Amino acid sequence: MLVGNQVLMMWNPVPGATGYIVYRNGKAVARVTTNQHLEPVPKRSGEYRYQIAAVGPEGVEGERSEPGLVKVRHLEAPKRVVVRPDPATGTLGLLWDQVEGAVIYNVYRSAAGEPFELLASVQDVTYVDGEVRPGTRYRYRVTARDATGTESDPSPVAEAEARRPPKRGKKPKVFRALPTRELYRLDRVGDDPLTEVSFLGLDPEGGVWVVTPRTGRIHRLDPAGNEERVFGPFTSDRTGFILRPHKLAFAPGGGLYVTDAWNGVLARLTPEGEMTWARGLITPPPQDEEVWEDFPDRVKSLPPTPSSVAVVGDEIWVTDQRFQLLYRFAPNGDLLGYLAHAKRGKETFRLPAVGEVAALGGGNVVLTFPLSHYAAVLDPEGNVVAEFGTGVKGYIGGFVGIHGVQPFGDHRILFTDPAVGTLQVFDVSTGNYLYHVSGEEPRPDPQYRERADLPIRKPNMAVTNGRGRFWVYDAATRTLVCLEQAGPVTPALGSE
Repeated sequence: MLVGNQVLMMWNPVPGATGYIVYRNGKAVARVTTNQHLEPVPKRSGEYRYQIAAVGPEGVEGERSEPGLVKVRHLEAPKRVVVRPDPATGTLGLLWDQVEGAVIYNVYRSAAGEPFELLASVQDVTYVDGEVRPGTRYRYRVTARDATGTESDPSPVAEAEARRPPKRGKKPKVFRALPTRELYRLDRVGDDPLTEVSFLGLDPEGGVWVVTPRTGRIHRLDPAGNEERVFGPFTSDRTGFILRPHKLAFAPGGGLYVTDAWNGVLARLTPEGEMTWARGLITPPPQDEEVWEDFPDRVKSLPPTPSSVAVVGDEIWVTDQRFQLLYRFAPNGDLLGYLAHAKRGKETFRLPAVGEVAALGGGNVVLTFPLSHYAAVLDPEGNVVAEFGTGVKGYIGGFVGIHGVQPFGDHRILFTDPAVGTLQVFDVSTGNYLYHVSGEEPRPDPQYRERADLPIRKPNMAVTNGRGRFWVYDAATRTLVCLEQAGPVTPALGSE
């Protein structure tokens, strides 16, 4: 069996044996005197058959045992990395091929010929680099990492030059900020360090939920940051089933819907963490032209990668950024269909790569499109009723690498943009920008005058209870930060 990066073999002792010969695929690879053997995992992926033969006092070799099969799968490096400059925002966007068995991707960057340094660790196959200087050439390479922490070789290098965004009008935009102060900061929850977090959310009772994908655990914290409950890891020996949690949604009446991007699964857990059902996601059939329109044929053979999940009325919606669509499930896990298009007025358009999905009242949903720098509200018929960030070139009401999304309170919605380090609040019904979340003394960021000076360098995801409390995962320091409102929005909402 595999134990980390080694193969462990154990067998029952043979009476009278003075030693044993270990065979791998029919070739003797070791001679041992005990009834166990440990060796490094073979360097090549494939199936390896191990057999043991006992050796008697006269050196006579007995019959070989029945073969034991060990399957070795080494992570491959991402085969293709594409980097494109965005002249509207001055950022550089990266996209790479998914690697089977990868749970995390490390993005490395070299600026102006300097050595490569780790820039970010992400679960998705996209990344937006907002910390670039116009006129500087940047080189990138990406590695894959599995659940054991093993890292692949680097991908081929991709490079591009950052461009200066177009000059904006002289009239300054209205800047509004909600001041906050830090209440506490956690670098671990329970036994798990917050090295990686794939989900941060609030349940209807105010509990804070955190998923640590590297350990495969789901944590529930009280508002003060104390761990109250933990589920997982979901391994066959502990729970009877295998599940690698990625994102969560809170089921009516208790329990969780969980996506597993590694295995392509949507699962339903009870309030006690027991599995009710699990469904493997199935990609749309190739003949479904509505879904596959304009898709390269090679994409159809790839497995789905379920990500964000939300309860929308009587359905469960799951995003799949690779295939640019949403899966719709019934509460019992039956697949109801796919959503690949939306309507803007009389125009029907293909959904861009969807990041997050969140439910609003009346069957409406909000979708984020990270690579397209905007988000939209869709009604139950798929009509766009509001948009956020469309056509905006700055950081007031605009996005660079939009990531997290959470509706809250009375028609408000919180967006997280880790690429430029902003938390912004919008009006759901109109799409209008309301304010940034800032530090205790609201002031513009020294580097970007159109965003708040938030003392969190890279807010990867954030949630709020709508009553002045915010929980933010800072990917730069790998900590969970709790903020509390420290004063009114300034300038006052509606002021010019």
